[in-house]
Amino acid sequence: MYRSLYFKIILIMVVFIIAVMCVVGTILLNSIMNYYNDEFHDQMEENLSEGRQLNLYLSDAVSDRDSRSYAELSEELEQITVPWLSKLGIDDFRTLYLLTPENTVLYCTAGDTVSAPELTPNLLSVMNTGGDARSTEGTAADYMDYAVRIGKGDDACIAYVIDTQEEVRELITAYGALGEEGLWTNLERFLKRVIPVAEECGVRMAIHPDDPPYPIFGLPRIITCEENLDRMLKLVD
Repeated sequence: MYRSLYFKIILIMVVFIIAVMCVVGTILLNSIMNYYNDEFHDQMEENLSEGRQLNLYLSDAVSDRDSRSYAELSEELEQITVPWLSKLGIDDFRTLYLLTPENTVLYCTAGDTVSAPELTPNLLSVMNTGGDARSTEGTAADYMDYAVRIGKGDDACIAYVIDTQEEVRELITAYGALGEEGLWTNLERFLKRVIPVAEECGVRMAIHPDDPPYPIFGLPRIITCEENLDRMLKLVD
């Protein structure tokens, strides 16, 4: 009887621990994605929202756009946007489109022959209502996007930025593939270069244990117990 009761208690505790780990993992993953979403939104607002310098430059460029050829307008828009690409975080995973309200591409950082972007809810909202800037919210979508109207009247266009989030997923995959020993190798390389300099400068170094002290969604953690802390201390004499 007691043996059966003991087994049931252990089983309940194991199930409870697994459930807690899943909840904590989900919260951490959502926190990471929310951080990237918030950073993306702030980055777009800071550079593309109404009244910002880039918005004003683009508004001037698209005014009376029918008086110029498509090639001339596209070239002018490229010259305006190129200095701002780093501030917008434009790369292989994040693309800037300048579109007419009918979703015709005036300029795109991905190239001249690129097709129009998919009509996402944010893009459709700005196209149909001419309303304020819209960006993705929450973590349900597998992309981040931001749309804002540029200029006014018949000459208005839409600045649209979409981020596939592939970069984040690739980083998570690479981190998981590194494994525990890969992390130990990187930590040892870092400490052997930094600790001697810190000692020369009179700086005391510290490390925070991994929290929680176990893998989350297959991502390894190494500063998880007393044994691993001892191993770390022995990396550098």
